[in-house]
Amino acid sequence: MSDDSDFEDFDELIRQLDIFYKKLSKKLSKQLRELEDMAEREAASGEWDIQTFDKPGIKGFIAKRKFGDTKAPRLNFPKEILEEEVEPLIDVFEDRRTLRIYIELPGLNKEEIELTIFDGKLEVKAGGFYKIIILPSKKINCEKARAKYKNGVLKIRIPKLGILSRQKEGTYKIKIE
Repeated sequence: MSDDSDFEDFDELIRQLDIFYKKLSKKLSKQLRELEDMAEREAASGEWDIQTFDKPGIKGFIAKRKFGDTKAPRLNFPKEILEEEVEPLIDVFEDRRTLRIYIELPGLNKEEIELTIFDGKLEVKAGGFYKIIILPSKKINCEKARAKYKNGVLKIRIPKLGILSRQKEGTYKIKIE
């Protein structure tokens, strides 16, 4: 065996590796283009999350997609938090002529809200919320009380009675506009 045949074998090996590399490169380029096309189509439909990056020496993208029928992981909140009742914010303002009450009740329809005045108290029933608010004045004109519900905020206006006027006893429902 001569040294020339060793070089010929080595040259043949390099030539075969070069052919293999070109075929592999062509096949990988084709598959990458197909993957990019598929990812672009599915990214438009919201199935893929694609992030591109271009850093010195590194250029490419990361494509993420749900696999199989896996569901998003559940968030495990403590049971106490989930069962805790949230009380809406309530503001009560009083001036010489009126009482104004503001209650945040987001996500409801006005038909779901019931307001009743009795014995100097305002009863509020709304969805799963129930509250009795003690009014700062008992000298109020319940018959002229008005309420409006807009953008999740209930606004209640109750005029006060004059010094010599007396409130009729009873229960009064307030209609919500």
